Amino acid sequence: MKKIWIFLVLLCTVAPLFADKPVLAVMDFVDDTEGQLSERFLKGGSKLIRARITRKAKKYFTVRTDEDNEKALAEMRKTSHRIDRSKEFQIELGKQVSANKIIRATVTHMNGEFQITAFITDITRETDDDSADAIFDGTLESLQNAVDKLIGQLLDSAEEELEAVAYREALNKDSIRAWDQYILVYGDINQRHSNKAEERIKYLKEHEEIQKVKRKEEEAEAETKTKKERMLKGMKKDARDLKISGISLIVGGSVILIAGVTAFAISSDNENDQYHKMTKASAISEAISNGEDKASYIHRADKHRDKSKTYRNMAITSGVVGAAIVGTGAVLTVFWLKKRDKNAKMNLNRASVIPTENGFYASLGFNF
Repeated sequence: MKKIWIFLVLLCTVAPLFADKPVLAVMDFVDDTEGQLSERFLKGGSKLIRARITRKAKKYFTVRTDEDNEKALAEMRKTSHRIDRSKEFQIELGKQVSANKIIRATVTHMNGEFQITAFITDITRETDDDSADAIFDGTLESLQNAVDKLIGQLLDSAEEELEAVAYREALNKDSIRAWDQYILVYGDINQRHSNKAEERIKYLKEHEEIQKVKRKEEEAEAETKTKKERMLKGMKKDARDLKISGISLIVGGSVILIAGVTAFAISSDNENDQYHKMTKASAISEAISNGEDKASYIHRADKHRDKSKTYRNMAITSGVVGAAIVGTGAVLTVFWLKKRDKNAKMNLNRASVIPTENGFYASLGFNF
């Protein structure tokens, strides 16, 4: 399975490099020997040149097969297309097999020798790009040598043309992939262009590394910015929480300070008044005349005094606790103010609860 995946990856990587190769179709030989060579021999010559072209020029061309040509001919016969050996017909056949170029060749006989004259024809322009010729004596061996000579001449011209086109395309794309493709296919044809391609690859790789570093820096900067925004958002939330908590404590502490102290102070005053009323001589005499034991009466009066002291102490405690809570709320509020405005100031400069003869005195002081 691992080997299969590797093969698929290589196939997907390499295949696009040859996706834009021009398509070449080799036409059957046109016989102008007046019957000096058999049709079978000429057909074999066409197949030979097609096979040699396929093997030697496969990195430059996609070569159509005999079957491709035969299928196209069959379709052309169905439409009553005129079948002949003219250049126009061969160009039309090339179009039918979606070729960009065709090789068409004519065999002639003169002075006891056979000559093959071949052309590379551009389908779009319908013009001949180049031509070549070779002589053979009518034997298979000499035909093979002639075909090799023809192919060498034609490919030299085709290579130069295709290299120039490929170089222009690589210049237009100016990417590492495009230059790699150019070197892979045409790197040994034009040394000056090949050197230029290698220089561009080196430059683009260096530029790519610079861009990678730049992207990483930008990503790090964006991440830092995001973290700062999150931190600021969290600080704002904390500040709101401080504000709410601080104000809540100030309000709650004030309630305890005011309500608690007031209630206990009133209760203490009431009990103290009751004690003083009961300890008057007239009240004591009246209680005794009513049959109450003096010691028991005094004891009952002392309870009001003790309650008065207890309520007084509770009032003081409420004042201290309330002041502490208010102070805590004030501190939290100061933190909130400082988060909102660094120059804002609020100080709790005084918190006191002073007992007095009739109760106590409580005060809080703030500086803003």
